[in-house]
Amino acid sequence: MKKVIALSIIYFLCLSKVHASTVYFCSDDIVTGSDGNYTSTTNFKIERFKMLVDFANNKVVIDDTTFNRMGDKVLNIFATDYGAQIRLFKDGNKLGFHRSNIFGMSDAIFVASGSCENF
Repeated sequence: MKKVIALSIIYFLCLSKVHASTVYFCSDDIVTGSDGNYTSTTNFKIERFKMLVDFANNKVVIDDTTFNRMGDKVLNIFATDYGAQIRLFKDGNKLGFHRSNIFGMSDAIFVASGSCENF
């Protein structure tokens, strides 16, 4: 009986850890920025991507890149060490986002906005 209870507890602990993160399928609605010379603006190709949101561990993972939570938890802002940021917010029945990469250093800089649905 003790084994059954112990296994049940372990099962539920593992199950809750699995559901602590959620995978979303996201799509930009608009993307704009500037190429590496920064002399004019340009519209970029709309991107679609899978995003893992793990609020329990304060991180978001997009294309194997980890974004760590920064600032107040209410704002849901996550960033990399290289200038990429994403902010998550409720958008009706979907998860909305604003994302950017403004590190520069001769790379393109951009700002994008879009939404995500459960994968």
